[in-house]
Amino acid sequence: MKWCEEEKLSLEYNELGSSLPSEIGHLTELTSLAVNFNYLTGTLPSEYIRLPKLAAFNSNGNIGLTGPFQEHLIAWTNLQEFFIPGTRFTGSIPDEIGELSDLRRLSFDDTILGGTVPSSLRKLTNLETLFLGSLSMSMNMTSIIGNLSSLSKLTVNASYKD
Repeated sequence: MKWCEEEKLSLEYNELGSSLPSEIGHLTELTSLAVNFNYLTGTLPSEYIRLPKLAAFNSNGNIGLTGPFQEHLIAWTNLQEFFIPGTRFTGSIPDEIGELSDLRRLSFDDTILGGTVPSSLRKLTNLETLFLGSLSMSMNMTSIIGNLSSLSKLTVNASYKD
């Protein structure tokens, strides 16, 4: 099957109520994928790792999205925006996130991620927005935000552990 080579795909607010279609992973020219508020369930399809040009991924408010996301995040080396608030992805923020030098906007707000916020976040000198509110993660804020000279928006839950 031949797939259309779309650059941006927005499926926001469509109340899809199912899992993400694996076929999206065939859209190798895709630069932006927005699936906000769709009552999505399941995990990120492994086919999505093959989206080499993806610069923006937004899945806000899909409480049924679960499982790991780390392998996808690391594979999307052109990523500029990664928003997964209100999802139930599992695991922790991978240390390799610090290698995503183009990252400008990042949100893990209202997720169930655990572990420690990696200090490698301090390498993201282009980061403008960082939302870490409502997390149950340990972090050393001074070692993380000290180098983030482009940061203009920061949200952190007051109950973080330092």
